[in-house]
Amino acid sequence: MTAYIHPTALVNPGFVPSPFTIIDESVAIFEGVTAGSFVHLRAGAKVRTGCVIGDHVTIGENVDLGEGTVVSEYALVGKYPEFVEEGENVLDSTAIGAGTAIGAHAVVHVGAVLGSGCVIGDGAVVLGSCVLPQGTVVAPLTVCGSAE
Repeated sequence: MTAYIHPTALVNPGFVPSPFTIIDESVAIFEGVTAGSFVHLRAGAKVRTGCVIGDHVTIGENVDLGEGTVVSEYALVGKYPEFVEEGENVLDSTAIGAGTAIGAHAVVHVGAVLGSGCVIGDGAVVLGSCVLPQGTVVAPLTVCGSAE
């Protein structure tokens, strides 16, 4: 399998998918995007101009990656919580500001909002309750936000 691009995805003509890339329905890929192998862009994701996505990355449903964002290998952006209480409202989108860098093995939960120029360290976890202002640095192997 070279790559799968859903027929409803809006993909810039200059985008060349790497091996084993999966692009789901209603994904938008803008100009100058580079994606590694084994990348999964889930339904409704927007990957804006100049983004770079490493190998083995999953970009979740309705994630909006700002221009020039870099997502390193094995990161997960837009992760849904494992357990949801009955009646609990779970946000359905994640916004990543322009020029943000997300480290290897980092996890950004659905609902998180990262301002432009943020740096998320390798292995860090950003919970859905986080709203990070422009230029925030999250240290490697730390958890940002509250589980409540």
